[in-house]
Amino acid sequence: MNDIFKTIGLCFKTGKMRFGTENVLNQIRSNNKPFSVYISNDISDNSKKKILNSCKYYKIKLFRLPVSGYELAHSIGKNSDVTTVSINDENICILLNNSFNASENNLNISLEDDNK
Repeated sequence: MNDIFKTIGLCFKTGKMRFGTENVLNQIRSNNKPFSVYISNDISDNSKKKILNSCKYYKIKLFRLPVSGYELAHSIGKNSDVTTVSINDENICILLNNSFNASENNLNISLEDDNK
């Protein structure tokens, strides 16, 4: 779990991350698309639906992190909840996915299933 926070903090410090649902949605819709989008496990249903629909439409990988919005915010030095982050660097996405083994823990959210 500590590796997840270190990787997210590193990504934030390098400037390769956007955070906040609206900021991430704006980036997804822009020409500078992220490699992956990550949501916390306590994201609201409305925000989750917006992110899921946008990622599905623009074919961007979406992952659910095994952390709360407070823990995610704390890892990037923020005081309030941060439930959504996008990462613009492919190598950092690979490092983050390896740190929580997305494929083994079924944290990859299927973009084909409309019911999630």
